[in-house]
Amino acid sequence: MPIERHHTLVTVDLISRLRSDGVTFAVRYQVVERTGDDPWYECVYSIPKTDFFPGTDSGLLIRTNLGFRGISPRRFKLFPGLVHHHKKFGDGTALLLDPETYEITCVDAEAAKALASEQ
Repeated sequence: MPIERHHTLVTVDLISRLRSDGVTFAVRYQVVERTGDDPWYECVYSIPKTDFFPGTDSGLLIRTNLGFRGISPRRFKLFPGLVHHHKKFGDGTALLLDPETYEITCVDAEAAKALASEQ
């Protein structure tokens, strides 16, 4: 799948730097491929412009190491890949999974607790 041109390319090194500098950002995960009940996700960060991130307001997470085909998006399976990545490099939100479409919504942790207590 080609990388959309309106995304800046982002690595986990940049996200680590943003977190250490206290820069607020948001993250979303989009389903890009499904093989049966096994979806693959790509991660898109919404990042404010900074001295070291002059790009657009959204960045597609790419692999740190270049492959023989060049730059490619970093893809995740739901578990453990995406869950682990969100814990380590996410924006502190809770993940809600729609079991029918496999779409993931990131919600505030307090809102997630409220939803869970209602059920």
